[in-house]
Amino acid sequence: MTTTAVLGTGAIGTAAGSALLRAGYDVVAWNRTPDRAHALVSAGARRAVSAAEAVDVSALVLVAVTDQAALGDVLEALDDLTGTVVVGLCTGTPSQVAMNDRRVRERGGILLGAGVRSSPDAYASGAGSLLVSGPRPSYDEHRAALDLLGDVRWVGEQPQAAATLDLVLFGLWYDAQLGLLRAVGALAAAGVDPAGLVPDLAAQLDHVRADVAPAIDQLRTRSFPRGPADLREHLVLLSSLRGERLLPLGDGGLGPVVERLQELVDAGRGGEGLTALLDA
Repeated sequence: MTTTAVLGTGAIGTAAGSALLRAGYDVVAWNRTPDRAHALVSAGARRAVSAAEAVDVSALVLVAVTDQAALGDVLEALDDLTGTVVVGLCTGTPSQVAMNDRRVRERGGILLGAGVRSSPDAYASGAGSLLVSGPRPSYDEHRAALDLLGDVRWVGEQPQAAATLDLVLFGLWYDAQLGLLRAVGALAAAGVDPAGLVPDLAAQLDHVRADVAPAIDQLRTRSFPRGPADLREHLVLLSSLRGERLLPLGDGGLGPVVERLQELVDAGRGGEGLTALLDA
């Protein structure tokens, strides 16, 4: 089996290394503070005295550090990654991942970006969720090792694609959750007990869930049917909603949305549906 280096033996690195060891992989471990590699070494990993030593004997390198900035520091200390596939098991922005991709390519290696979406215990037991992106042949080459961590999904050719999806999913949750909090706050401020309206609030969120596939299909085909309301009606409603959201959580960014709606209506597209907001 492929020798795999684990650089960074905190919670995630130890979990990933443990899963590989149980499957019979040869694992070489390194940590900036050597004592912190003890658990993985005790489980059967070989200890490397430097990151470079671990990389030199490994075709696959898992870097499990706090963030993309720390990953950059590790990469800057390495001179040669020729023939090596590096997986960054840490969070960060797409631009940070792109910068580390350049660092890896300058040293002759290939970077697979990742979106870490589970706890260390989940990865240790093979029940984690991991988003991976980068050159598909490199992902396929090491898929057997990565699959030991759990549900691993390749999401695109660009190394920063996984970070983009990771942030988008978090953003979607925050948009929905903050929208719910605004609604509950507005009801309470108006003297309405939100507890009696749980089914109504949940139904509104269900409408959003039901629209996921249709919205994606509309963007793909560039066809934007009216739906429950057209852009002219949305403009009236959202303008009113924007004016009423005088709450600590703000208006949810409705200003640019209303401006874009007005642009589309002025351009003669008022009969289209809301997904047209994203049509260039």
